[in-house]
Amino acid sequence: MRGNSRGDSGNNNFILNTSMMTRAGYDPIKRRNEYLNSKKICPICGINKFCSTTKRVKSCWSCLLERRKVGLVKSGKPFIIGYKSAFTGEKNPGWKGGFPKCIDCGDNLKSYISKRCQSCWYKFNQGENHSLWKGSKRLKNNERNDGLYQFWVSQIKKRDKQCKFKNENCQGYLVVHHILSWSEYPEERYNINNGITLCQYHHPRKKEDERRLIPVFKKLVGSN
Repeated sequence: MRGNSRGDSGNNNFILNTSMMTRAGYDPIKRRNEYLNSKKICPICGINKFCSTTKRVKSCWSCLLERRKVGLVKSGKPFIIGYKSAFTGEKNPGWKGGFPKCIDCGDNLKSYISKRCQSCWYKFNQGENHSLWKGSKRLKNNERNDGLYQFWVSQIKKRDKQCKFKNENCQGYLVVHHILSWSEYPEERYNINNGITLCQYHHPRKKEDERRLIPVFKKLVGSN
């Protein structure tokens, strides 16, 4: 039966536990008596009691807070509030100048490893300075995504509206095909008469088919 703290079984358990701790070299009753006997009246306020087991404690907690607010200790020297605030930054004897500055704008960085701030890094990490830069050839391949090319495509689709063959074999999405090759005839790239709308079925797959169907495509475009 589990005893209550006020019952006999509870007292027996307490005595049993204290006897086991005494055998281990720790006497809780003796320690408690030392704590109660070590309490002294605060010499500053004369009301509150404090534990004087250590030499560092010389007053009660309320008087210690009041002395911290005023900024004085018992000896009359100024009291430094917090060790961290007193030895951080330039006040630390091991101060080496802090974080480095951005080599472009001169602002303070947040890391010792970085050389540029975030805004300067985005401006610097473009073009040839980018780690994935593959030369100016990549810019030439993007000419089909510019505004002039998109306008050329929209005008041809608006003119044709559907695949120019218009038969039962038409299937797939529509694309605008250059009748004369993009690479071989650069002067005809944005000529509206050099483009034709085709579906995926009628769009030529090989260069040979493209050259063979040039007169057919020109005839279909000229029939508008």
